[in-house]
Amino acid sequence: MAVDVGTVLAAVATSLAAAAQHVSLSKLVTGAPTVIPWTQIVGTIALCALVTTITAAAATGRATRRRAIEAAGIRE
Repeated sequence: MAVDVGTVLAAVATSLAAAAQHVSLSKLVTGAPTVIPWTQIVGTIALCALVTTITAAAATGRATRRRAIEAAGIRE
């Protein structure tokens, strides 16, 4: 879920930044084509999602390896 939320927030922020840059550059240079490298964008999103998922799974695995009472540091 964290990966999904982070990806959506990053996509929104990136879209807003790209739109602002396009508007700014359009005022300076007329007729400049806007090229969006979709392959690189999708590849970057997939790589970030993969790294985050692996990291979260490893951290969850380490955290749940012991009994919950031991992880809390409470002794019987």
